[in-house]
This record gives sequence, structure tokens and C-alpha cells, in this order.
Amino acid sequence: MSCQRLGSFLSLSLSSGLSLSSALSLALSLSLVFSLSLTSLELAPAYAGPSASSAPITKDEDDHPLEVARTLNANGNYRRALVVLQANIDANNPPKGPIKISVEDWHFDNTGLNLALRELSTEQLRNLHYSEVYNLRGLTLSFLKRYADAEASLLKAVALNPQNGAALSNLSVVCLQLGRADEAIAFATKALKISDRFLDAHKNLASIYRAKNQLELERKEIEAYNRCRKLTLEDKLSRSGLSRAKYMLSLISQRPPSAKRSIALGVIYKQFNSFAEAEKCYLSGIKADGKLVEGHWAYGLLLSTQRRYGDAVKEFSEAIALDPTYGMPHFNRGNAYSHLKKYSNAIDDYTKFLEMNPRTAIVIVDAYFGRAGCYGQMKQYAAGIKDLNKALALKIAPNIRAEILSNRGSLYEALGNKTQALKDYEAAMELAPNSKVISEQRGKIMLSLGEFEQATIDLGRSNTTEVDEVSKEPPSAADLKAQIDHYDKLIKMFPNKSIDSLYNRGLLYLTMGDAIKAGADMQAVVTLSKESNATADYAACYGSIALRMQKRTAEADNLLQAYSKKPRREPAPPEVQFLMNRARAITPGKLTIADAKQRTRILTLLGLDSLARNDMNSARKVLSSVRNSGDPSMDEYALAVFYLKRLGHT
Repeated sequence: MSCQRLGSFLSLSLSSGLSLSSALSLALSLSLVFSLSLTSLELAPAYAGPSASSAPITKDEDDHPLEVARTLNANGNYRRALVVLQANIDANNPPKGPIKISVEDWHFDNTGLNLALRELSTEQLRNLHYSEVYNLRGLTLSFLKRYADAEASLLKAVALNPQNGAALSNLSVVCLQLGRADEAIAFATKALKISDRFLDAHKNLASIYRAKNQLELERKEIEAYNRCRKLTLEDKLSRSGLSRAKYMLSLISQRPPSAKRSIALGVIYKQFNSFAEAEKCYLSGIKADGKLVEGHWAYGLLLSTQRRYGDAVKEFSEAIALDPTYGMPHFNRGNAYSHLKKYSNAIDDYTKFLEMNPRTAIVIVDAYFGRAGCYGQMKQYAAGIKDLNKALALKIAPNIRAEILSNRGSLYEALGNKTQALKDYEAAMELAPNSKVISEQRGKIMLSLGEFEQATIDLGRSNTTEVDEVSKEPPSAADLKAQIDHYDKLIKMFPNKSIDSLYNRGLLYLTMGDAIKAGADMQAVVTLSKESNATADYAACYGSIALRMQKRTAEADNLLQAYSKKPRREPAPPEVQFLMNRARAITPGKLTIADAKQRTRILTLLGLDSLARNDMNSARKVLSSVRNSGDPSMDEYALAVFYLKRLGHT
């Protein structure tokens, strides 16, 4: 490998288009920060498949080492990922290296970031790239539990780019695994000084404080994590670009003043969401050289981000006037016109852009999607469907395909073709089963077709609350009663399929402190379940807890004993075994808990069992962990917080 374009290495955060802007995050984030819970999360075993061997490096692995290695890691193929990354490192060393890196033509970069990258020297570009490589290599070595080697790789990443907050956050995790908690705290703190948006550093600190039983400090870090995560969801700040942008700012700000330097700084400040500073830089660059097409175009991108679409149209128009052969301003102006509801003008710009044979696949998809949306607004549904068909014919990620299918379904529905609309919604649901929007679409059309049971399920799912939309406080008594009324209706409508509704209502009764009704619902779930399953497992456990709360200990033991005799296809999960058998070999601290939802579910169950057995110290500790790091969108979270408050813990 003698020469490599930087655009092939750095996966940039792409955003464009009318309503696909949030979904079109197709680029892979290079900031592969990982977080380990000291007491609950275990690393997955290393993949040992045939591709982990010393097979020759493919062209794709050679051209796109970071993207390929990320995919390999996601699939558990850590050894092959290590081979790919090491090959890229070897290419930079004698006798092959040093590797030559060039920046992709900014005309084909819809983010503007290459306008900043072009201001860096070859050595600086190389440092930027290899800091990412060594960071990812350190992560991969950590997955293989080679922590000493991982530490060396991550330190190399920081040496190449001292602003690499992702590598610093990863170093904190590695130090934890090596038993050096103080250094772990130092690295996480250093990452947060670069930016408090390195969310995993907050999580790592929370893990340390949890291990030290410093629950209030853990809670503060979790609250900081939630606050910064919410901000990031709102302002779309790219955490993956922060390290690169900080590094570039430190270098480019030292260069002699020029129009291109000002524009580059504008691009960087935009990466930080420092829009006022970015605008000053763009205006300074345009004042120094008003003929720079990229200055007007990049400034237009900033104005669009700020929703100043009228001003953005003027800047994109100026860029088009300066260089009619440059296609990207047509696409961006089309987006701005769409937001201004000037759909005919937007269609003209999208069409002009597509006629110029663009080579950026992501933007081509977005242009078809944007134009289809405009056709839909103008009630030209058939034309919109035709554009979405063209987008679907391209190679796109599953989440993007789901959104396009969802929108095509809407257009078919507008044409009165409910059969085809339903097919599109169902295909979209297969690709994005957790989408509330698509659930609502399918639910409404099911309702119109008389499929009331499926409609109830879909519309119920569409009304569920996401974790980022909820309060950290439990619901009020009125809210709980409204939810119980909802399940009352479902149980009456579908008496033969009410197991899930009974279980959920039982949790709500328990959250209200009504152990009698909670116990009745949970025992009903056990009775209706012909064999053991996940819902019945938890129902039996919560039923026994409700009985113990009523001082009916013998009945609680009998319930668990009777349930254990039901036929079972798969072994009970460890936490259920623990409650049913009181197995001393299984303790909460040794359970593998993969994510916040699972942690919330398991620890709430264990905490309430401890409370029901009058082990108040264990109950406080376990329920506090749910309060600090659980998923507030779950019923179990509200349940844990309710009883934690009863224990006098705020």
C-alpha cells in the first residue's frame, strides 16, 4: 500500500436530506469506546473461526482497515480484526512505509470536513489516522483479554493524538481490568476534560464508584451521563468527531491567516456546535476571498444546521453561480427549499443534482428520498413511489431501508392501496422492530382493516416511552391507575391471550404497594402458563415476593416449588435459579448483565426478594444500583425506586 486517501480511513459523520438526516448516519463512528461494569459485565469470548487465521489481507481490508475491523469486532471476530489492523500498522513501517495519505476531494464530501483535513500536513494526517488505528487495536486486544498489550496500544493512540478522548476512556477500562483503579479514574477524568460528551468515561467512573460502594458518587456520574447523552441526542454532536476536531483545531489555529484557514476553522467549530465562532470564521474567509466556492457552500451548511434556510439558499445559490459544475450545492439547496415548503424548487434542485451523476452513494439515496417527500407533499404519490423504488435498489443499511419502506407505505396508503402499504410496513417492521413510528403506521392500518388484536399491540407499542423521554422519578398514582386501566381493557378484550397483560398489571400493582392484587396477577400468569417460560419465570418469582410481603412465607415457598415442576424447554436464567433454589453459588455480583434493560430487570427482582426476606442492607444496595444505572423507561425501574424510597433512600 503506497498511497491511501484519508476519506477511506476516516468515517465521517454524515447528515443531509429532508427527513432522512437523522437516519442517514451510515458512516461508522471510529470512537469505539467500551465500558465494563466491575461487578456485572463480562467480555465476550474470542471468536475462533477460520477467518481468524493468517489468510491474506483482502483489498477491502487493505483499503478500509478501520471500517472492516469494526465490523469484525461487532461479529466477534476479534483475531481477524487484529490481523487487519496490524497489517495497516506494518504498512507504515519499514520496509514498506511510511504510508502516504491524501485527502479526498472536498467536492465529494457532503460534510465539509475535508476542507479542514486538507490544511494538515501528511505527517499530521498520518498521526490522526493511526491514533484511530491504535485505539481500535487496543479495544480489540481488550476483547481478547490481552490487557497489557491493549494498554500499550492505547497509550500509542494518545501519543499520536493527545486529544483522543475515546482512547483515554478505553485506557480507564483497561486499567480497571489490571487492578489500577486510581489510574483508571485519572484517564477517565482526562477524557472528560477534553469533553464531557465522552459518555463512556462517565460510565467507567460510575463503575469504579459502584465497586467501592460509593453510591452517591456513582449516582452523580450516571446523572452526568444521562444529561450529556440527552444533550447529544438534541444537538447531534458527533462524539466520534470530537477527538479529531480537537486535534485539528490545535494544529490549524497555529497556521498563518488565510481564507482557507478561516474556512477550515469554521468547519471545526461547527463540529463542536460552536455556531457563533464558526460563523465568524466563515464570514472572515468569505471576506478575504469571496470567490471561494467552498466558503459559500460550507457557510450554507452551517446556516442550514441553524435552520436559517432562507439565508442558506442564498449561500448555496452563490456557490452554484461561482461553479455551475459543482453538484452538492444543488442537493443542499434542495433540502433548504424543502424546509421552506418550496417543493417545486426543491424538486428542481434534487433533479439537477441527480442529473450531474454524483458518486456519493449516501447523498444519492437521500436525494431520492428528499424528492419523494416533496412529491408526496404535492400529492404526486406515484412519482414519489418511483423515487423510493430507485433508492431501495441501491445498497443501503437496514435502518435506512426500513425508513424508506415506511415512507413508501405512506405513499401507497395515500393512493388507497392499503394492501401494498401493509406489506411495506411489515417489511419495515422486520428491519426496525423497535420503531414506534412504524408500529403506529401498521397499527392504524390494521385498525382500518378490522385486525383489532394486532392493532392494539402495535398502537400500544407506539405509545411506549423511550428511556430518553422519561423522568428518573417513578410515575404518580394517577399514572399508575391509568396504566392499570389500559391492561384491564386488554385482559377483557383478549382473555385467552392475557399472560403478558396480567404480568404487567401485576408489576404496576406491586409498584402501588398492593401486594395482594400483585400476587393474584402473578399467580394467574403461572396458572395460565402450560410450561415454564421467561414471563412465567419472573411471575413465579414476583408472586413469591408478593406473598412474602404479606407474611405468607409458606405459600411463597409452595408457589416456587410447584412452578419448578412445570415442563421446561430451556434452563431458567441464573437469577431465577437463585430465587427458586437460593443457590449460594449464584450471587448478584456474579451474574452477567449485558445492558441497562437487563440490569434493571434482574437487579429489581433480586433487590425486592432481599427486601421481602427482610435483608434490608442488600435490598438498599441492589435497588440503589437500579436507581443509579437502570433504564427509567422500564416498569421495573419504577418498582425499584418506589421500594427504595420506602427504605428511606432518596
